[in-house]
Amino acid sequence: MLGFRKTIRPTLEGYRIPLLAWERRLLASVPSQLTDLLTSDAPESKPLLARLFPPAYNLDPEKNEEYERLMRQDLLERHLDAANVLAETCEQKSLTDEQFNGWMRAVNGMRLVLGTLLDLDEESDFDDLPEDDPSLAYYGLYRYLSGLLDEMIHAASGDIYDGMADDEGHDDEGHDGDELDRRDRGSDREGIGPDDAQD
Repeated sequence: MLGFRKTIRPTLEGYRIPLLAWERRLLASVPSQLTDLLTSDAPESKPLLARLFPPAYNLDPEKNEEYERLMRQDLLERHLDAANVLAETCEQKSLTDEQFNGWMRAVNGMRLVLGTLLDLDEESDFDDLPEDDPSLAYYGLYRYLSGLLDEMIHAASGDIYDGMADDEGHDDEGHDGDELDRRDRGSDREGIGPDDAQD
């Protein structure tokens, strides 16, 4: 279910996003969850957002406090705008550059929240989780979002994604990988780069 295909491709107008129906249903649930967390005043919500608002000065609390005072609202609005873009376009099979950047930011935002919730790092191993683990669904969502983000980063950089095929190797338009648009082009778009896709 969580395999990844060669699907997302840059086009002359933006990007082609031929995802499967279950993927779109999954992505449709992300914006409201992310927005609720970002706008919540509940004390338990703030720790989950730590990776979305990383400190700029780890060794200088005073400078970091000033940075947060100046920049937190701007960062918050960017995350909210990205969640709104994903909510409005999650059924679309093609995206503009701006919409694609919004998808990447929202997907990465939810992925970082889950990484904090599950206390994940680069050494974390999902394979040994018992089937009755109550966090299993969160781990599954984290893995899916990580794979999707990786595929999007490859598309944004103009690389051909070489992920795993799903069971049938088809997208939601009935095409297989060889039938997808193979036009490649370089990318100078702003958005999520490899360094932003942190755990």
